Amino acid sequence: MNPSQRARGPLDRSWRAVDPLGRRAVPSMPGEALDAPIVPRKTLERAMPGVLRPGEFGTGYGHGGGIGREMTRSTRERIIDEALRLFAERGYSATSVAEIEAASGLSPGAGGLYRHFKSKYEVLAAAMNEHAARTRTQIVETLAEMSTVDMSMDVEARLAHLCKAGLAKAREESELTRVFFRDLSQFPELVAIVREGLLQPMFDAITTWFRVQPEYAEADVDWPAIGAVLGGAVVHYQLFQETVGEPPGHAERDRFVASWVRLALGLLPRPAVQAIG
Repeated sequence: MNPSQRARGPLDRSWRAVDPLGRRAVPSMPGEALDAPIVPRKTLERAMPGVLRPGEFGTGYGHGGGIGREMTRSTRERIIDEALRLFAERGYSATSVAEIEAASGLSPGAGGLYRHFKSKYEVLAAAMNEHAARTRTQIVETLAEMSTVDMSMDVEARLAHLCKAGLAKAREESELTRVFFRDLSQFPELVAIVREGLLQPMFDAITTWFRVQPEYAEADVDWPAIGAVLGGAVVHYQLFQETVGEPPGHAERDRFVASWVRLALGLLPRPAVQAIG
């Protein structure tokens, strides 16, 4: 269902008004609830101490990182990055446009976000699309890099390299993953983007890697299913750690990688196993 077709709530409007007099900032997309009332900056500071604090921008507010890092990002990029962070921390519905603006270094409630996006939903959609596009590029580059690894390196070392690359990618996308599992069920069109543009390519990359390794050339296995199992383990490990605050089974990263490698070695055809032994 297209977001614009969702049932309208009692606070929905088809118009948008942004002003400094206390009226609400109304998103332009029908079906999206109104944001929090625009209130004086000092009040916002007290209400959102973790988001609003003196920063590097002309508005006096920003979200960490220092001048150098912030200035290298465009306003649009800052909005996407900070919105995704807030969505991951608080939830999509609980995050207002004013909060996103404040975290992005814009004057909260002044409508700066709307110069780049039509609505809060459009920011979320842009984050999903851009992360999916980046993932596709990264996977191509990573597979190309790994194909140049000296084949004299033993298969255990290559497997460990593959697992660590997957963990690094899952950690990089931890904010998106939290938003995906908590908030995207209401946006099936965005679920499809993340599934086909980020999650499935990770599983496919594992399948592709195994198929080109000489030790596995004679293995008679269902590689797409194997990619789902091994890739799912990597995603779950990072998601569990992000959600619970500790690794599943209290298995630190090195133990997880070693066990992942051991399971993958079990897929080797018998002659290859004997050669390694």
